[in-house]
Amino acid sequence: MGVVPIMSKALSVDPDVSLQDLIEINARQDWTVAYSPLLKRSGPGQGGTIIKRVGDSPHEGITRREGESLEAFAERFENETGYRGYADSMLEGVEIANNAKSQLSDGENMAVVKRNGVVELDTAQGAKAAELAGKAQIISTHESLAAAQERLGEEGGTLNRPQVV
Repeated sequence: MGVVPIMSKALSVDPDVSLQDLIEINARQDWTVAYSPLLKRSGPGQGGTIIKRVGDSPHEGITRREGESLEAFAERFENETGYRGYADSMLEGVEIANNAKSQLSDGENMAVVKRNGVVELDTAQGAKAAELAGKAQIISTHESLAAAQERLGEEGGTLNRPQVV
């Protein structure tokens, strides 16, 4: 965690991006920076920083045509872009997401899960999809983020957020 000495306050992003990197990237016009408490996946803690290029995707114009099946769209997208294996991966992902969604009740928005031995938060649908894929175990689901955070604490998990230092 770094602090810029000339600033009275600085945003620290833990653990994935240095403060200097964050400031430099955020100052550019071709990138956008956002923090998500739900993003995880590299090291201890919870949350992460999303950095993505601003602007149109080179494949933005490729959309599903009216009446086109999902399978036909995936194959056409693969042929037009050259992304081999996209069709199978996309169809598998859609199947897992649909199965996860169908197994949730309307009020389940957030979940507490155990993933790689670590207790953390996820969206209920993301958690169910991860469980169906064999990558997580759902501990509980909740209607609100506050309720999920409370259960996270009870299970020994922590929620790291950006801090003003």
